[in-house]
Amino acid sequence: MPTTLLDQSATTPIPPSPSDPHELARVDHTRLRRRLLYGVWEDDLRTRLLLLLGEARSEAWKAADMSANVFRSSVQQISTLYDRAVTVTGDDELAARIQAAGLWQLMQRGQRDTIGMRELYQRVDVVHGSLVYRPVFADMVEASAPPDTPEQPTRLAELQLREHPATGRQLWVWERWDISDPAAPSVRVTDDQGLDVSPLYLVAADGSPSPPGGLRGDAFAWRRADGQPLLPYVALHAAKTGQLFDPYEARELVEGTLTCACLWSFFVHAALTASWPQRYGINVDLSGGVTGTDGSTRSRVRLDPATLALFVSAEEAEGQPIIGQFSAGADLSGLVTAIALYERRLAAFAGVSPADVQRVAGDPRSGFALSINLAGKREAAAKFAPIFAANDAATVALSAVLLNRATGTSYPEDGYRVTYRKIPLSAEELTARRTHLVELVDQGLMSRVDAYRELNDVTEAEAVVDLEEIQQINARFRGA
Repeated sequence: MPTTLLDQSATTPIPPSPSDPHELARVDHTRLRRRLLYGVWEDDLRTRLLLLLGEARSEAWKAADMSANVFRSSVQQISTLYDRAVTVTGDDELAARIQAAGLWQLMQRGQRDTIGMRELYQRVDVVHGSLVYRPVFADMVEASAPPDTPEQPTRLAELQLREHPATGRQLWVWERWDISDPAAPSVRVTDDQGLDVSPLYLVAADGSPSPPGGLRGDAFAWRRADGQPLLPYVALHAAKTGQLFDPYEARELVEGTLTCACLWSFFVHAALTASWPQRYGINVDLSGGVTGTDGSTRSRVRLDPATLALFVSAEEAEGQPIIGQFSAGADLSGLVTAIALYERRLAAFAGVSPADVQRVAGDPRSGFALSINLAGKREAAAKFAPIFAANDAATVALSAVLLNRATGTSYPEDGYRVTYRKIPLSAEELTARRTHLVELVDQGLMSRVDAYRELNDVTEAEAVVDLEEIQQINARFRGA
């Protein structure tokens, strides 16, 4: 299994691995998901090819085809909450500052990463009076939570690659936060051996270096207005599970994606080497051979579907020369159809109904064009909106707290609400819905107010006002 992260090189130290076997399994699998989401999974694919084929056959295939990433494609297409404007209710000025800090642009990828890896941590800081948001991947975090708040940690350690201020070397360190005892909160930094290096990386509120052991007690500045300590992180969850981590949900989709990529690699191999009839000859020699440059006396002829092979009777032949051919070694059309069906089945593990999976241009054999229709995306948005609204409301509240402490503002520190604009209906969907609602109104099965609400996504009071205004305007111009 690859040990690298995303930008690992020979000059970058390998991150330390957890000593606990269960934590190690969580981290390794989450990193596999992250590599799939960020397009650096070629080594994982080659490892899977080697496992399935053995060394000789995997070497013969040469290319590892990464063009069909069902995991990334499925997760990306159901992550649509932040494609349109996000509305924050609670304080307009704070909402504008959050918008300016780019939180909602970050969450366009953040939703994908949260769903794909099941958790994502949002780090919030105030730098020079402005909000700064930094996503932290779950494989770079160790955390624990009490039973009464199982989805929000009170202890959190983030693995960071930091530069040693004296030597300039890149080192892995742990930034460790602990608010499990509200009377004695702390933050400190340790190296990968557990030694305290807080004075090198932490700064107190007055700008001085942290004392050994980190910032503790009254020196811990991350607090609400009532003095309660908090972590500058929000745990973003893809689903409400009552657990801090949910790393293996839809693992079938992750593993199946690697298998699917192996199948497409086989398709490419078959297309390049076994998609045309194989010719053979008995009692004949193939003319035009060239002796190799490696010292071998064997003559070689390069054949291709576009070349003409010339045969002559073999001098030592005793029978009649025979030339024939076998049929193509692979049925490419059948392969594409089979792999496409496998892809469609995999998408179900991402929470996508098979009925919502479509193909570009309506071609069921187009396995490279897996996509989800608007109805499927709309259903996914409705499913994820409640949990992400809770995630985002917590981020907004944390932003208010940190701004208040750092800059002296007085934003409310709770009570925020976040809403998302719905995916608009297509012209065909609008026509079908409008026709259906008009029929229900005409048959007395629905009121005009309810029909208007259904069409325009407004409250009952707003629908009544709009309909009365429409009626007045229509009456005014009825005789025109």
